[in-house]
Amino acid sequence: DIYKHIDSEHDLAKCPRCDLAFIVSARNTDERIRSQYVNNEASPTDYFVRTEQIDINHFNRLFDDFEGHTRTGRLLDIGCSTGTALAIAAERGWEVTGVEPNPASAEIARSKGFKVHESFFDEGLEEDLGPVFDVVLLSDVIEHVPQPLDMLRRANRVLQTDGIVVIVTINFDSWLCRKYQIKPSEHPVYFSPKSLDITLSMSGFVTLACQSYVRDRDLSQMAFSSTETGGAELMISRLVGAHPLINAAATGFMKLLGKDELLGIGRKVDG
Repeated sequence: DIYKHIDSEHDLAKCPRCDLAFIVSARNTDERIRSQYVNNEASPTDYFVRTEQIDINHFNRLFDDFEGHTRTGRLLDIGCSTGTALAIAAERGWEVTGVEPNPASAEIARSKGFKVHESFFDEGLEEDLGPVFDVVLLSDVIEHVPQPLDMLRRANRVLQTDGIVVIVTINFDSWLCRKYQIKPSEHPVYFSPKSLDITLSMSGFVTLACQSYVRDRDLSQMAFSSTETGGAELMISRLVGAHPLINAAATGFMKLLGKDELLGIGRKVDG
């Protein structure tokens, strides 16, 4: 319960013991955060429709990074959005199931032929699913959850013996994260490699990987995300959108400049 405020404007605090940063304010209630996704206010469907091709590249690379740690089997994608990762997984031989609370996104994923629970990953859904999965994928999800430890413990319980959880989340150690991803109404928690490693351990996993990571992005779509941007960022978005070669060069530069995400992979510990 001991923490230190590090950004009074955003009511952001950090635990000196585990390195987890979080929003203290009462407005970050579970009900408020959940409503954003049901109402298509955060992680909007249109954004992920626009970025589908770049997301295909990202998820192919992500699967390359974790498939060596497990066998191909059943995969649960929590926060599956429009089903891009489900499609990649199916192409690679996985039997897939999605979970998505946004009705519009869930419908698009279903239209691609996938089983998708239009729900949050809560205790009721955990019981319905059962311990049958080999992989639980949480890509850009746990930063949106007020109690990520509870979510990871539920993920542990739906995994079979030796199953793995794969996490991609924003990296609070990155200046890009601290500049663009501090969203008090949308991101209640912010992980570093240290805090993610500790959280994996506390939720019943042995850490296989916990490292800075960078995802593929299309900077021309910056204006359509839920990230608050200023005039300069919007100008950049329009510029690179009008010139594909500039977009490619700028995207490559950003990948070299800042690893603003984390990749965490944990294996379920028996007992």
